[in-house]
Amino acid sequence: MVLHSNYYQGQYQDVMGTGITGRFWAFIHKSMARNLICENDIVLELGAGNGEFYRNVSPTCKLYLETDIERRDDRLSRMKTSDLSKSGKLNLQLDAQNLEGLPDNCVDVLIATCLLMHLSDPDFALREWKRVLKVGGKMVVYIPAEPGLGLRMTRYLTTRRKFKKVGINQAGSHWTEHIQHYPRVIHILNSVFGKSCSVKKFPFNFFVWDFNLFAIAHIQNTPEENPTNGSNL
Repeated sequence: MVLHSNYYQGQYQDVMGTGITGRFWAFIHKSMARNLICENDIVLELGAGNGEFYRNVSPTCKLYLETDIERRDDRLSRMKTSDLSKSGKLNLQLDAQNLEGLPDNCVDVLIATCLLMHLSDPDFALREWKRVLKVGGKMVVYIPAEPGLGLRMTRYLTTRRKFKKVGINQAGSHWTEHIQHYPRVIHILNSVFGKSCSVKKFPFNFFVWDFNLFAIAHIQNTPEENPTNGSNL
């Protein structure tokens, strides 16, 4: 299955951004943002999609850079280094795997929701994210427990029928879009950020990953970290 570019603006938004599912995402975003953003921060959100995180959280900060690789009517400009000197909220195009135009240590907070599973080279992407994040800066990353049993069963019992009504095979769309699996993503996070990476699984942190639905990784960027062995699984 090859998804059209309007999938996330159309059918996906109709299913995941409305009703109980929409309220669930609002809860997740608010949980991710707790004690994360200060009013003088420069915040970079990667893979922002339709801007759900910003709408659900309404953060107060110096500059909020809401970026995504997809081009939309309200996202026509590509992000440039000069954008970092502005204030308010900007909606810009940016490839999360290609931050080479941005300087080192330029943002205070980096946010990525359900993004790493989509990337062809998450290792390279995370090293770029670490590079642009200021020393002492904070990062929060949402990682679905793909392809765990708990997540697959929950989708089957909840959103599968809603996707079917709009003509989408939900399982097929996830196998197409989520090209990375949870253990690999967690291993790479540990390798890049070491002990500064704290991963909490939901809803049962004490269970193995494939009985959970997702995890949230909180990271504080430090100059040098020793990699860990994937114990956050």
